[in-house]
Amino acid sequence: MQGNLALKRAITELAQDFSLEVTPADLIHSPGSLQGLPPGTRVYITWVPGKPFAAVLQAAARLTDWGLTPVPHLSARAVTDLPELEGMLAALRLEANVTQALLIAGSQRHPAGAFKSSLDVLATGIFEQYGFTHLGFAAHPDGSPDIAPTALTQAMQQKQDWARRSGLSPSRMSAHWVTQFCFDAPRVVEWERGERHGLPVHIGLAGLASLPTLIKYARSCGIGPSIQTLLRQGGRVMSLAHAVAPGEMVVALSQARLCDPHCRVERLHFFPFGALQRTVEWALALSHGDFELVQQGTDIRT
Repeated sequence: MQGNLALKRAITELAQDFSLEVTPADLIHSPGSLQGLPPGTRVYITWVPGKPFAAVLQAAARLTDWGLTPVPHLSARAVTDLPELEGMLAALRLEANVTQALLIAGSQRHPAGAFKSSLDVLATGIFEQYGFTHLGFAAHPDGSPDIAPTALTQAMQQKQDWARRSGLSPSRMSAHWVTQFCFDAPRVVEWERGERHGLPVHIGLAGLASLPTLIKYARSCGIGPSIQTLLRQGGRVMSLAHAVAPGEMVVALSQARLCDPHCRVERLHFFPFGALQRTVEWALALSHGDFELVQQGTDIRT
């Protein structure tokens, strides 16, 4: 019983200050889904490939008006040149008071212009110039179909080096890792222990979507190694349309934090995949402690 109480406290602590991911369309079609989020909650805004950045800017302004913290995605390969990037950052600062961003290389194979990677953008020093205070970098515990493992490790080290230098500079920007959504907790814990590059880690979790939806996104994002774990977890749902909650992942991550004082897993980051309101309600329940441990303490019921 004492162990369960400690684990429940650890889960509640991990769920504090969770973040989530939305598309600009989510804010248009489901604005009420974000009701109840604590003021200042980080809401990441996906820059959908092929869509104008203006939609991201409008979404950021809307989130700021609602008292939330917008964190727009900035895809290096989608930007043509430095003047265009300067215009984007200036607009984000002026129209939405944005000071945080998730900087990614982007999924498009051929760069639109001068930037081939997020490191190319960091080298310009542009975020410091426009008063940004925090950057997120993508991490891939399952690997990436677009980047070789050695190149992935090298890029992480270079970003870690940048963060270390930035922390010593007058601008003092901070940074963290945001992982791709994962389903295999032991694999994620092993990855975090093996990499442990010093930056805090925000673990990506799939929201409360249906099993077919989760499998579709897992395949499209190249996280094949986790699909078998997902299928095992999904075997307990009543129907294919039933929502699959990431309870086992949250329990395992909380246990890892309890057992390892050096664990850098800091927060949870949710990818709702069309189930925005259900995901928000579930995450809020965790952060309030409104849940119970089931399956002999390996899963969560809200």
